[in-house]
Amino acid sequence: MNDESKKLNFVEDSNVYILGEFDESISSDVVPALNKLIDTLDDLASSKNNTITFYINSSGGNVNELYNLLALIDIAKQKNIKIKTVVTSDAFSCASLLAIHGDERLIYKFGTHLLHLGCVSTSVCTFTQLKRNEKFIKEHFENIVKMYVENTKIPEEKVRELLIDDTCFLNANECKEMGLVDKIIGEKEE
Repeated sequence: MNDESKKLNFVEDSNVYILGEFDESISSDVVPALNKLIDTLDDLASSKNNTITFYINSSGGNVNELYNLLALIDIAKQKNIKIKTVVTSDAFSCASLLAIHGDERLIYKFGTHLLHLGCVSTSVCTFTQLKRNEKFIKEHFENIVKMYVENTKIPEEKVRELLIDDTCFLNANECKEMGLVDKIIGEKEE
């Protein structure tokens, strides 16, 4: 098996595959290719297919890698490129936050989101560093709350309640009910 066949996070055509952890492969493999794709689609503004689809099956990982992707999603949206997210199985932690940022958000009927605050690891040696880290961590957690409030139907108080649990697993039906997704793939039409 060569290195190319081992990649879990990659871009191919107009599709972005996040099938592994949010690790350094996001910065090294996905971000440059996604940036190039956004430029290409921007140049083809009259194209009928001006959509980037993210296929997501991830247990989460480093939130800084997520922020790299969200910055590019913001750039794409400013260029009128549509973002579609498809949760094929797991959208845990960072993957859940990525999934809710789509203009069109889909989940397979056995898909699951995990909402939680995650953890922040810092090194502290002095009281001043402790205070600075406390401020940083509070801002980080508030950003997570804000993302769920702005991109779902969940009221802020309920978001905070769900996130405190730190193991808030939601099945596809719960995701649709709470506005994390727009449609369940494989669900019988009523």
